[in-house]
Amino acid sequence: MAEQYVMNTLTGAWCRFTHQNAVCWVNYNDNIYYGGTGGDVYQADTGSADVATEITAIGETAYDAYRDPGRTKRWTAMQPLVIASRSNYPALGISVDFQSVASLSTVSVQTTETAGVWDSGTWDSSIWATDATQINDWTSPPALGKFGAVRFRAQTGLSTETSESAQWGISVWGDAWSDDDFSSDETMQINGFVLTYETGDYY
Repeated sequence: MAEQYVMNTLTGAWCRFTHQNAVCWVNYNDNIYYGGTGGDVYQADTGSADVATEITAIGETAYDAYRDPGRTKRWTAMQPLVIASRSNYPALGISVDFQSVASLSTVSVQTTETAGVWDSGTWDSSIWATDATQINDWTSPPALGKFGAVRFRAQTGLSTETSESAQWGISVWGDAWSDDDFSSDETMQINGFVLTYETGDYY
């Protein structure tokens, strides 16, 4: 398994890329490409799919004692402040006392379709559809501890016809389908979280 060590040229910060088995890299027309171990060429950091699989992102905020490190808290509710596209909602949980929670629950969002439908909507009356949805519904992840952090997981979606779709580097000329577009991006903008909790007595 190859690992890529990458430096942000603006901040000087370093990070590590995994699961990109690259043996060489090139910047061409402001796009990044790399050569794989099997001789294929891939375009990096684009689209909503990793060749033919979805992309999963997992994150966790810094742990916080909420101004009272010696007292146990019971977190009762959480409101994510998230903007997402394609009905792609993050799974959420609360990690306590520096132990990452393994079970995350997806926010149940009640949406109402108010946008106009092509060939059915009325011009100058119907509302244009938007690419992203604001998610701020409350959820109740159970958690008990002195320090807490929000843990979240997001995953991109794929077309149901991936087996028949053309993918750069794995398609066969004249045989592969090219109808589906996997180059479109998905929005997942996490702006913050609102938490409520109860405190217990010292012991």
